[in-house]
Amino acid sequence: MFIANQEKNALLEDTISYLTEDGYDVESEVEEMYVVNVGQDEKIYAVVATYNDEPKLNYFYAYKKGTNKIIQIAVVNIGTHQPTIHPESK
Repeated sequence: MFIANQEKNALLEDTISYLTEDGYDVESEVEEMYVVNVGQDEKIYAVVATYNDEPKLNYFYAYKKGTNKIIQIAVVNIGTHQPTIHPESK
């Protein structure tokens, strides 16, 4: 359990750094961020970020497989057809 919490905290911190380096002010632009398990047979963690200006979209970030590089892995639209305005730029 302790190792899982360390992994989750590291992923969250790395995602905040990634977004900050990409020009986002996380404190003012991101409404919510939390870590979820997106794996089925194994634990694979991702950070879900909801931006203030897109409350119906959840952006998922995770480590690129085999690296410590954060990438955007998915955008989930919750009941709307709103286009995304925070796509990954890298």
